[in-house]
Amino acid sequence: MELDAPRSGAPRPAACATPSERPCAHGIGDTEGRFRCITRAIAPPAESGLTHRPSCGTSDRVSQRSAPRWFPFTSTEIEVGLGVFAFLESILVLLAVEREVLGAFAIAYVAATYFAGLIVHHRRSPFTFVRDGALRGDGYLPYFRRARRGLLLMHTDDDPPGEELLGLYRAQLERGIEIRRVIFLRPEQADDALDWVRRFGGHGRLVQRLVQREQAALMRLSFVVVDERFVLIAVPGDATVESEAYSARFVLRHLLVIEDPDVARAFSEVHGQLWRRAEPLPDPAGGLV
Repeated sequence: MELDAPRSGAPRPAACATPSERPCAHGIGDTEGRFRCITRAIAPPAESGLTHRPSCGTSDRVSQRSAPRWFPFTSTEIEVGLGVFAFLESILVLLAVEREVLGAFAIAYVAATYFAGLIVHHRRSPFTFVRDGALRGDGYLPYFRRARRGLLLMHTDDDPPGEELLGLYRAQLERGIEIRRVIFLRPEQADDALDWVRRFGGHGRLVQRLVQREQAALMRLSFVVVDERFVLIAVPGDATVESEAYSARFVLRHLLVIEDPDVARAFSEVHGQLWRRAEPLPDPAGGLV
């Protein structure tokens, strides 16, 4: 699924179709072009501050895809509910229960499951705190597996992704997930902190940019936006990591997960602004500095 394909037949906002901006119609192989289009949609120009710009169909499409309050269930929850119903219905059939009883059971099951699900979703908090979730990127794994279109990432600390996370990146790139990463080169960064970027190499759907040392000194958190549906924010911990490998390094330790499309779109705009100010990444095989 493309990140920025406009809705069929929907007119594009005028701000997205100026003579200097091509419509969001880049092919699957033109990753850089498609990302430029997304950036124009979500990132206002530098001279305009944080003024919102009309999107090329991404943000409004996400808001339309948000689940309605009267039916907030995911496809997985629906499948589980139907599976349990089929199992119970089969048992009643084997017990030779009359048709009228089966019909009454079906109505009662659907009603009870529906209202119970509404109560659960109403009480569910959009915030999740994952202690130590940012170390080696282990806490990102279940959320990144939910990606269907793309990841907008930042990398600011000295903690490289673990092998499982790097393997997930490769698998998702092969599946068609597009990854756009902003890498911060801090002045006090460990010499080998970004060796993993060189070892990982390039990919047609992986686009990376650099924020140089003089601009990256104050950045002390990072975040990831998944499909413009939710955002994961990595923050430092309240105590030193008890490991020699981390003792002299800047490490983001915990994760705050916010599952709210409006918040995710706000962070997408921030990422877009950082992207516009960053520099293209040199050939990863040749190093970053």
